[in-house]
Amino acid sequence: MLWGALLFLYAVLHTHTIRLRDRSRPPSIPSWFRLPLALYGCMAAAGYFAFGFEPFVLAYAASVTALVLVAWRTLVKGELPATRSSQRLLAIAASLYGGGFLFLWIPGELLCRHVPLMQRLPMHAVFHLTSTAGPHLGLTSLALARYEVEQPTAPSSMYFAGMPAIERPGEKNA
Repeated sequence: MLWGALLFLYAVLHTHTIRLRDRSRPPSIPSWFRLPLALYGCMAAAGYFAFGFEPFVLAYAASVTALVLVAWRTLVKGELPATRSSQRLLAIAASLYGGGFLFLWIPGELLCRHVPLMQRLPMHAVFHLTSTAGPHLGLTSLALARYEVEQPTAPSSMYFAGMPAIERPGEKNA
């Protein structure tokens, strides 16, 4: 979960550094940002084994919060050179990811032992679906935005197991 959030955050920040309109600059995230993200993930994992589940949950919540804020800023300020379809997909991804944590995982953990009805609801299982769908949709939206700008012909959208995917024109499906 944490590494998925960090990968999604990296992809959003990487998209910010890509100068799609100015091809004279290399499309890469500054190297100083890769190491802190990797160290953050390693420290959170080590904290889980050393101190238990609570520090891990706080690290995960912080990474999801940062991710949702960066994605929201991308959408609101229009920093992502993209069409409405890729922006809408990024908004859905951020909403699923943050909303799943806020409205499914936290209430499920806080109320599960105290409210008998909560024990029967599959909130934790549905949370895992949102924490998987969110990064997939987010990474798909970023790839779609990049392909829409880089390619003279826009990629066609397709579905894989009901989830949006991207097929670039001229590519063969394996």
